[in-house]
Amino acid sequence: MKTLTVSEICQHNDLSVKTAEKALASLQSMGLVTGFVPGDVNAKIIPTAAAAKYLN
Repeated sequence: MKTLTVSEICQHNDLSVKTAEKALASLQSMGLVTGFVPGDVNAKIIPTAAAAKYLN
């Protein structure tokens, strides 16, 4: 799966870092992404296999 950074997600979706981080923390807690590190806008966010059904 493609990796994205918080910075790329914010730019692509016109979101604030705070909003993106809140959403990513939630997704990571549900096991849908890995690699999210609060405060690191360059961390590589990777969708998990469980997220595939939502992304296709």
